Amino acid sequence: MRQSMRCHGSLHLCACTACRRESRVPVTRGLAIYSAAQDLRSADSLMRCSYSRTLVLWSGLMLGACATAPDVVRSDRPELGEWSVVKDERHARIAQQLDLPALQSAGSIALPDTQIVDGLPSPVLSAEQIALVSNRAGRELCHRLAPYYRIDASATAELSLTLNLVGIAPTGKGAAGVSAALGFFVPGPFRLPAGLGGLAMDADVQSRNGVSVLAWRWSRGANAVTDSAQWSSIGDAYQLAGQFAGELAQVMIDPQGRLGPRRARLSPIDVRAGRALCRARFGAANNAGRGASWVLPLAPEAYDDGAPPAAESAPTPTDAER
Repeated sequence: MRQSMRCHGSLHLCACTACRRESRVPVTRGLAIYSAAQDLRSADSLMRCSYSRTLVLWSGLMLGACATAPDVVRSDRPELGEWSVVKDERHARIAQQLDLPALQSAGSIALPDTQIVDGLPSPVLSAEQIALVSNRAGRELCHRLAPYYRIDASATAELSLTLNLVGIAPTGKGAAGVSAALGFFVPGPFRLPAGLGGLAMDADVQSRNGVSVLAWRWSRGANAVTDSAQWSSIGDAYQLAGQFAGELAQVMIDPQGRLGPRRARLSPIDVRAGRALCRARFGAANNAGRGASWVLPLAPEAYDDGAPPAAESAPTPTDAER
C-alpha cells in the first residue's frame, strides 16, 4: 500500500520510468537490425572478395590455356610489299598483303592446291597425318568459297589459290586422353592446358598472270577452352585447319568487313556444282563420325579418309550437276 501510494504520489516519475522501460524494446530491436545488416555487409564483402579471387585465378588459368603458335618453315618467295599485321599474340599471329581491287573484281577461282613445305620438323607425325590436316584445310576452304566464287577446274579461272602447311605442333595424346575422360564428369568445357598442339599455314592467291592478289600468313596454338580434346597427335592441328580455312574464306568473301559491300552469293545451281568439284578433289569426312567427335574423343583418322586417290581427280561438272 505504501509502495502504491509512493507511486501515486509521484505519478510523473512512475510514468517516466515506464516510458524508459518501453523505449528499450525498439532500441534493442534497432541494434539487432543494425547488427544483422553489418553481418550481411560483411558476408557480401567476403563473397565479392572470393569472387574476385576466383576471377583472377580463372583469368590466370585462361592466359595459360593457349599453346604458343608453332614455328614455321618458309621458302623465299616474291613479296607484295610490307605486311599488314592483323594479330600478333603469343598464341596467334596473322599477317596479310592484299590487292583489294583485284580480289573484288574476280569471279572465279581454281580448286585450292594444298602443299606441305619441305623440311617440316615433326618426328612425331607421319606423312599421312600431315596430309590429312592439309587436306582438311583445302576441303573446308573450297566448301566455304563455293557459294561466292565460281569454282573452276580448268586453267581459265581468274584466280589460283595455293595453301602451304608451314608449321605443325603435335597434340599430346596422354593429356588429351585424360582431358577427354574427365570431360564426361566435369560440366561445361573442360580440358587440361597441357599437351596442346598448333598449326601454321600460308595462303597465296594469284591472278591468271601470276600476280599476287592476296598473301596470308596464319599461325595459332590450340585453346584449352574452344578446342575439344581428341585422342590423336593431330587432333588440334586438324581442328585448327578448319579454323584457318574459315578465317581465310572470310577475308576473301568480305575483305572490308563492315566498311564495304559483301560479295554476292551465287545461284544454288552454281553452288552445288562448285561443291561437287570440292568433294571430288578433297573427299568428305564421315558426318556421323564428325558428330560423334563432339561427344567422344575420336581421332580424325577414324572418320576422315582424306583426299580420294589421284585417279579420281576432280571431273568437270555434268549438265545434271549444273
